Amino acid sequence: MKRLFMLMIIFAAFGSTLSGQQQTSKKEEKPSAESSTFKEQAAPVYKLAFAIYELQAGKKINERDYSVLLRADNNSNKLKIGTRVPIDIGEGKITYADVGFDMECSVVETADNKVGVRLDITVTNFAIPEQNANPGSAGNRPVLRGVTERVRTVLVPGKPQVVTSMDDVNSTKRMQVEITATKVD
Repeated sequence: MKRLFMLMIIFAAFGSTLSGQQQTSKKEEKPSAESSTFKEQAAPVYKLAFAIYELQAGKKINERDYSVLLRADNNSNKLKIGTRVPIDIGEGKITYADVGFDMECSVVETADNKVGVRLDITVTNFAIPEQNANPGSAGNRPVLRGVTERVRTVLVPGKPQVVTSMDDVNSTKRMQVEITATKVD
């Protein structure tokens, strides 16, 4: 019985020593080539702050602000804010129209520490009655106005830049899009 007890103590001591050596060797292991490669290849993250202005007679009458975080790997992110409006198309059928703000963008870092931006933006809204040339032609269906813009540009990080300016063809208003890119990590 004493021998069995002694053998158990020896095995327990030997097992804990072996276990301690395994834990020490795990701590001393260097990161694998795969994990260090991933860290080296991880693209930086940028915050893009969008200020969308509505101007009339040169004066700012409305402003909307949006921001997104993007990894500078040329993969796009999408932001969509709005309402799906049901529209009767006759014979008891209904379709839906998206009304609001829709934006898709991506960024890449350029060799000279600037930010290349790809931006697709659509702003849709309801026309006010006086903007409709023939109010009776639409019947009870809403009249929608929209602006779509595709922009490819390069930004200097930290500096706001107007990337597009568009006149509303149905009014005296103008829409401007300003972007500020800031590196996050």
